[in-house]
Amino acid sequence: RNYFGDGQELGMHLEYAVEDRPLGTAGSVKNAAHLLDGTFLVISGDALTDIDLSQTLAFHREHKSRATIVLSRVGNPLEYGVVVTGADGRIERFLEKPSWGEVFSDQVNTGIYVIEPEVLDYIAADQSCDWSQDVFPEMLRRQDSLWAVVGRGYWCDIGSIQSYLQANWDALEGRVQCEIAGHRVGDSQWISEGAEVADSAHIEGPVFIGRDAVVGAGAFLNGPVVLDRFAVVSGGAKISSSVIWPQAYLGERSRLRQAVVCSAATIKPDVLLDDGSVIGDDCTIGSGSVVEQGVRIWPGKDIEPGSI
Repeated sequence: RNYFGDGQELGMHLEYAVEDRPLGTAGSVKNAAHLLDGTFLVISGDALTDIDLSQTLAFHREHKSRATIVLSRVGNPLEYGVVVTGADGRIERFLEKPSWGEVFSDQVNTGIYVIEPEVLDYIAADQSCDWSQDVFPEMLRRQDSLWAVVGRGYWCDIGSIQSYLQANWDALEGRVQCEIAGHRVGDSQWISEGAEVADSAHIEGPVFIGRDAVVGAGAFLNGPVVLDRFAVVSGGAKISSSVIWPQAYLGERSRLRQAVVCSAATIKPDVLLDDGSVIGDDCTIGSGSVVEQGVRIWPGKDIEPGSI
């Protein structure tokens, strides 16, 4: 709500339904039932996709489905809900997060659904309820009209730091259709308005430099790298495969490898952020500190100089 507001700037009208307590993926939609008087779309907010939803809607209507699940084919289905369908797309079986011995399909649930309002009758008001664990299995048990279609396009579930980084890399490398702000330089670099890049800075590979960001003398950006608006990379810093959020400051000779630095964080000189480390909003990491692989620093923390 803070970001999108009422939607006026986007040319649309937005309304919000707020949960007093967590109600699950389906219970939260039931909480917005008063806003739903026709066929509606449910999309999980932690995914990046360019799947053509108009084709999904056409499939839903053609098959007179009451609920249609969009599927994606993945190489490793262990972290997802696997769905088996007949040749016509009718759903036959579900399995949530299987082991390798249980894997019987590479088609996984994307968390994108086309739903008819009557399906909300499966969900009790003010009760926690999940689409994939509660509603869809019950529809299958009752032999209700439940279908699935494999989405055409890119889909990435951003459920981990690694997948979050990968989604950024895929955007920079053109694997997903999305608009990237800024002036494109060469094949895979974008420089936004007001950004300052020192002549002696060295940039390789896919890199995005946001509005009014600064890259200092002798800094090295080894893409893929995302440097958001007003962020500063000081002289001699080396950044590799990392995402830097707005207004973050990276001190001289700091080194980042597959790290995420959140908004307004300050990284003092000579700091090492190792693979998978995450620095929360408004943190300060003291000079000479080492944040080891996979360590996450919660927002607002001050780390003493020389800490490991």
